[in-house]
Amino acid sequence: MKLFSYLIGLCLSQSLIVSAQSQNWKPVPGKISTPWAEKLNPANPLPEYPRPQLVRANNWKNLNGLWNYSINHKNESEPKAYQGKILVPFAVESSLSGVGKTVGKDSLLWYQTSFAVPANMKNTVLLHFGAVDWKSEIYLNGKKVGTHEGGFDPFSFDITPFLKKVVNKN
Repeated sequence: MKLFSYLIGLCLSQSLIVSAQSQNWKPVPGKISTPWAEKLNPANPLPEYPRPQLVRANNWKNLNGLWNYSINHKNESEPKAYQGKILVPFAVESSLSGVGKTVGKDSLLWYQTSFAVPANMKNTVLLHFGAVDWKSEIYLNGKKVGTHEGGFDPFSFDITPFLKKVVNKN
């Protein structure tokens, strides 16, 4: 039974600037909270390496932060406009996501962000997810990278062939 799906659209561009957006983010009131919630920096949430037992040199980029989101009917295509900002990696229902909404069985949750791949990532570039609730379709630069099904298990995709080379004219 299909509960709901997550579709994530990623677009390569210049680095995402979140400082101005961070001023608009706040936890959803009335939900479970901890003393650490008020200390959370939305411009850099959970910045540590996600799997400390496997830490590598500085050839990784953390994509946690403010992303665009939209909750649409499951029959609708990619949103033309997004409904607001969600703080990744927090679940859309949670206070710390800044959204606090439930995604029903007839809805899809879309995420979208832009990022630049650091120059020190010269070979294979993997996009790693720590967990996604049930189903994901990953797009990069308008092309489908892959699909993953399974609740709360980590997975990765090699996104190297989907990246666009951006020439910095400075």
